[in-house]
Amino acid sequence: MLPIAVFSLRHGVYKGLGVSFVFALIQLFQGIVFDGLFAWGLTPLMLIGCIMLDYILPFTSLGLAGIFKGKGLAGQLIGIAISILLRLLCHFLSGVVIFASMGMLWEGFYTENSWIYSIIYNASYMLPELIFTLIGAVALLKVPQTKKIILAE
Repeated sequence: MLPIAVFSLRHGVYKGLGVSFVFALIQLFQGIVFDGLFAWGLTPLMLIGCIMLDYILPFTSLGLAGIFKGKGLAGQLIGIAISILLRLLCHFLSGVVIFASMGMLWEGFYTENSWIYSIIYNASYMLPELIFTLIGAVALLKVPQTKKIILAE
């Protein structure tokens, strides 16, 4: 996610959204080819919801990372964090709305409360991703040479 965040910081939100939309399409293609998205047994409406909430919206939201580009390091990190938290929100809603309605039992963890399961499952990989992306962003934006390149100063 760091390269998309850096692109959005450098080129602005609109171009960042464009690049992240292309990234979302690549993720969708990989979901179809490698994960067997169409073989999951989803109804057509659930499949559309899954495509939107698990691929298009969450990965496109990463382009919003540059929303606070001119607000200093703190603003830039907040923009990155917001974009990643929006991705988490999309995946969380997908788990609650789509996959819980299928009555799925996930490996190693069972709860009848889809809200609890979805937040635990999605936060287990999204929060480390948020932390590592912010650490990488700080490392890049603290060095004057890379900051100048990234922010086109």
